[in-house]
Amino acid sequence: MRYCEGLPSHGTRPLTPAERGRVAAARRGWWIRFGARLATAPAALVTAVPLAIAAEEPLGSGTSAAIVMLALLVAFPAVLLWARDAWREARAHGRDLAAGAVETFTDGLGRIELLPASGRILSGPRPLARRTFVGEVAPPAEGAPAWAVPLSDVPESLQHLAWVRRPLAAPERAEIERRIAELRRPPILLGALTALAASGVLATVERAGESPAASAFRVVAWLAVLGLSWHKVWKARVLGARLEADMRDGWVARATRGDASGAEMLPASGLPWSERGAPSRWRLAASAGRRWWTVR
Repeated sequence: MRYCEGLPSHGTRPLTPAERGRVAAARRGWWIRFGARLATAPAALVTAVPLAIAAEEPLGSGTSAAIVMLALLVAFPAVLLWARDAWREARAHGRDLAAGAVETFTDGLGRIELLPASGRILSGPRPLARRTFVGEVAPPAEGAPAWAVPLSDVPESLQHLAWVRRPLAAPERAEIERRIAELRRPPILLGALTALAASGVLATVERAGESPAASAFRVVAWLAVLGLSWHKVWKARVLGARLEADMRDGWVARATRGDASGAEMLPASGLPWSERGAPSRWRLAASAGRRWWTVR
C-alpha cells in the first residue's frame, strides 16, 4: 500500500491545464539551471592555476600540486554532481508532463497531491517548492486478534501506556525480512575506502621521519574517519540482529492508553511500527530506498 507522509494513496487524477503550465514552467527553469551549473564546471579547473600561482611556488611544488588536485578531485566533480541534480529534476518534470497525472494522498483530514516522477508536492500555497517521497509497505493488519501483555514484560517507563500484542501478518514479516537483508549487505564502498586508507596510512608511516607531527595528524584523521564509518556498520548489524529477534518472536506491541494510544512498536528492536494507523516514517523511507536506519 502506498503512503506519503503518513497519508494513504487514493489514486490519481489528471493534471489541469493550469497545473500543466506550472509543471512545464518548472521544467524550463530546471533546464536553465542545468545549463548555468554546467557552465561553471570549467571555472573549477581554470581557477586552480591562479590559486597555485598565488601560493608563490612553482606549479610542480607540493602546495601548487595540492591545489590543482583539489580542483580536479573535489571541486570539478562537485560541480558536475550539482549540474546532474538539475538535469534529473528537469527530466523528472518531463516524465510528469508525459504521464499527465497527480497522485492524491489523504486520510480525510490531511491531503497531499504529488507529482509521481519528481516527488514534488503540487498542492498547498507554494506548488512544486517542496519535495517528498512515497513508500510502499505492508497494509495495516486490521481486525487482527490481540492479547494483553503482562506488566512485568513492559519497561517501567512505558507501563503507563498499557500494551497489547498481536501477531505479525505475513506481508509484515516479509517487509522486516527485506530490512534485515539491507542491514546485512556488505558495504563494498566502505571496504574499498578501508583498503585505500590502509595504503595511505602505510605511506604516511614510511615518510614519518620528514614531518612527524603532520604524519601523526594524517594517521589519526584516517583512523577517525574509518572508525566512525565502521561504527555505523556495526550499529546497522546490531539493529539487524534485533529485527531478527522481532521476526523470531512474531509479535508487534500496541499501546492502548495515553497520548500514544494506537501506536505500535517492535518489542526487540524498539522501532515504531505504526502511528495513528499509518506506517512509521522509517518504513516508508526504507521502501523508497532511503537510509532508513537514520530515520525515526
